[in-house]
Amino acid sequence: MQSGAALDSIQTALEIDRRLSELETQARANRSAVGSAFLYSVSLARIAAWAKGLESRGFVLVPVSAIVNTPKQ
Repeated sequence: MQSGAALDSIQTALEIDRRLSELETQARANRSAVGSAFLYSVSLARIAAWAKGLESRGFVLVPVSAIVNTPKQ
């Protein structure tokens, strides 16, 4: 999965779970990762379930603005 790619381009629980796992792999390798999703009910359900265990796996969920470099003026 490319960084920032939609987690739910295939709207099945199994595929969303697979992409969330890939997102974690990217975050471990790069110290951060960005994923996006639409407001599909399956997306919300899978992301909510996944997010419950993030801290125990060593992750913190943050807004994208916390990891994106902003240009200095």
